[in-house]
Amino acid sequence: MLKLFRTFFLLLITCCSTLAHATAVFVIDADLQQQDLAPYLVALEDSVGTLTIEEARRQFAAGSFTPIDSKKGFNKGYTHSAWWIAFQVQTRAEKPQIGTPWLLELAFPTLDSVELYHPRADSPSRAGDIYPFSERPMRHLNFVFPMPPATVAVETIFLRLKSQGTLTAPLTAWSPERFAASSQLKYAGQAAYFGALLAMIIYNALLWITLRERIYIDYVLYATFIGLGIGAANGMAAEFFWPDNGWLVNYSYWAFGFAGIFVTQFARSFLNTAATSIWLDRSLLGAGILVAIPTFIGLFVSYYTGGRLVSAALFIALMVSAWSGIYSVIHKIPGGRLYLLSWFLFLLFAALYPLRNYGLVPTTFFTVHGIQIGSLAEMLLLSFALAARINHIRAEKVKAQREAIEAQATLVTTLRESERVLEEQVAKRTMQLEEANRRLNRLSVTDALTGIANRRHFDTVLKDEWKRMERLKQPLAVAMIDIDWFKKYNDRYGHQAGDICLTTVAQTLAASISRAGDLVARYGGEEFAFIAPAIDAEDALVMAQKICNAIAAKGLPHAESPFAHVTASIGVAAIVPAANRSSEMLLKLADEALYRAKEAGRNQAMMQQNAGTM
Repeated sequence: MLKLFRTFFLLLITCCSTLAHATAVFVIDADLQQQDLAPYLVALEDSVGTLTIEEARRQFAAGSFTPIDSKKGFNKGYTHSAWWIAFQVQTRAEKPQIGTPWLLELAFPTLDSVELYHPRADSPSRAGDIYPFSERPMRHLNFVFPMPPATVAVETIFLRLKSQGTLTAPLTAWSPERFAASSQLKYAGQAAYFGALLAMIIYNALLWITLRERIYIDYVLYATFIGLGIGAANGMAAEFFWPDNGWLVNYSYWAFGFAGIFVTQFARSFLNTAATSIWLDRSLLGAGILVAIPTFIGLFVSYYTGGRLVSAALFIALMVSAWSGIYSVIHKIPGGRLYLLSWFLFLLFAALYPLRNYGLVPTTFFTVHGIQIGSLAEMLLLSFALAARINHIRAEKVKAQREAIEAQATLVTTLRESERVLEEQVAKRTMQLEEANRRLNRLSVTDALTGIANRRHFDTVLKDEWKRMERLKQPLAVAMIDIDWFKKYNDRYGHQAGDICLTTVAQTLAASISRAGDLVARYGGEEFAFIAPAIDAEDALVMAQKICNAIAAKGLPHAESPFAHVTASIGVAAIVPAANRSSEMLLKLADEALYRAKEAGRNQAMMQQNAGTM
């Protein structure tokens, strides 16, 4: 009677548990080949990480485990908790799986700790990247556990998972024969990927040795570290590079960090942003630094913190680098279309990887291997883009050589014709140059009082910049600056104080105009001016208003001014130099704007509205 009661009680618990879990039992028979176990899984979070297998079994019997989404699979992203996964298994009585064990594969090789509890065992089989590779139950890049043949009775298999990184558990049941065939294809695919990557690395390394251009070594370093990072993520590095070094396996995300650093450097080299676009160059440099900081910090903090920081910084760096691809097409840089296409394909596939890490998309073939597919396509296209760049450079060199030969022939003819004339004029020209040098030495380009450029130097620079901007078809901005009520200032405080005021204003101007190509000068009396090439009137107006604010901030007392301190009025104008315009026109427009600023109440900057600005 007691035995009958126990049997009834166990059947009751099993029925209640089955109803609570609402998941099917995984039935194994002799026809088993491959089966995704997501529809059969239930999970329980262990937030403190102290739950034992006995307690887990009791919680399972009590229905505390909850089914997982079979479409997304088990994916918890970054979590501090330990998680228990369970599923029930049995074989068919009419078609049993006899004598042959089956295999359980967990295809996420970056987990720190995986403990598998067989139905009839209290001690677990352990695996994880914190353990030496040689201690795994089976030698494989994923975690693979040999399982004993299932019985007719329903049995429950438990797994305890813990990781500082993303926690994902794609589980698959295999027959040994089908698993062996699948593994051959998987390793062949990995060999093809890394073989192609290595070939491109060697090819571009040889180009760097031959040409000594930084762009090729940047490509080699980027490709090397992206390969190491992917090898760490898919388990190949743990198997073949550092199988018994748990620290390297756990912190190998640093390779992605270095890849992010060098990809921004490659973009700077490929686009020559230091010469073509200062803002893009600084953006790429800043993105590289943004990745470098958490990459180095991540070596000294937990994987949980470091991995999240590096992933966030990498996302920003990839966005900036991808934008550089759009820039390359807009500005028709050789190889730019291939460069942009490479980034499009890489981001299209690689975006799936961080989304999976944060648990936003399910674990599938494309989310697991998307970064490999995208990176290989990117590396191939970048290599083609570099080849296009080489061809362009070669064509430019051939053109330059041809033009040089033609110019040399013309020069020889010209030299023969002018040799006699030059000899006669040498003595005369020498005397004239010596006299001109003596005159130039007597001329000063610096205002003696204020220490900034004088009117003569201002006029010279204005003419030179006018010609240069005319060639470049870019705007040239000029501002005229006048100290408000300066005559009254001199009358009240004296000429010595007036000189001090002029010097202070000049120093403020020099400190406020910081671009390398800009010039500030004393135009005459209490008037100053500045030249700003390659900016439009709106940007020049911002510079001028900054000067107004800086002069007012000095707080020089001026009792005759309604503002009670020294202020200045500024007129700004900008023109794109052309044959039908002149620098005198630009000065006139700036002067008109200055008068408008005075009429509007002074202590402000105004822009000439009809200046023909860009």
